[in-house]
Amino acid sequence: MKENKKNNSQGRKRGRKVDSYLLLFLAKKDCYGGELVTMCEELIPNNQFDSAMVYRTLKKLGEESAIISSYKEVDTKMIRFYSMTEYGRTLLQECKKNVLSNIENLNFFLEEYEKLEE
Repeated sequence: MKENKKNNSQGRKRGRKVDSYLLLFLAKKDCYGGELVTMCEELIPNNQFDSAMVYRTLKKLGEESAIISSYKEVDTKMIRFYSMTEYGRTLLQECKKNVLSNIENLNFFLEEYEKLEE
């Protein structure tokens, strides 16, 4: 049972990372789901996000009112596009603060590790 808890918490952490990237991409422009998957694959170094994870996260962000979706006709097909809300922009600012904090912690780790190598 402890192992399941560990796996769930890792999923939540990974999910939060997906949130950050999707919000970052949507801050630049409205996108459809497949476009966001492609952006993750092509732009994020060491990307670990599959399409199912992206779509689950889009659904969650919609339920949280961080994004909204609407259908637009593209080449005679109706495609769902996502756009960020003001609340989504607030979440993106929180993501930036978390990233800066993580960078500080990682820099500390690297500095301490380098001392071990001296």
